[in-house]
Amino acid sequence: MTLTIRLTPEEEARLQAAAQSQGVDPADWAKRLLTEHLPPLTPEPGVREGSGEDLLSEAVARMKRRTSEEVSDAQVRAAGFIRPGKPLAPGQTILEAVGGRWPGDESDEEVTDALRRLS
Repeated sequence: MTLTIRLTPEEEARLQAAAQSQGVDPADWAKRLLTEHLPPLTPEPGVREGSGEDLLSEAVARMKRRTSEEVSDAQVRAAGFIRPGKPLAPGQTILEAVGGRWPGDESDEEVTDALRRLS
């Protein structure tokens, strides 16, 4: 199949730059991007269609493709959600300030175990 895609000058420049950084022809780079993101004709065994089981890998791939400007914009937006921290008492470490103060009934050991299982 031959496909014609109309790109804005900015999109074309981005494609050229991305292809050049990978040392490949822009058409080959565009084909690679398309084939990497097209869903399979039949679902992979063990993965339910529409289940979202591949959402994390898709999100990671999207984050890796961001331009430096997109990363900077995301950092600025994220900074707007950060609340100022409570100052530590003189001589107190961050671990001393938060240790044993989990919001639920969990012990430090239970929280550590849960974090270990998640990673």
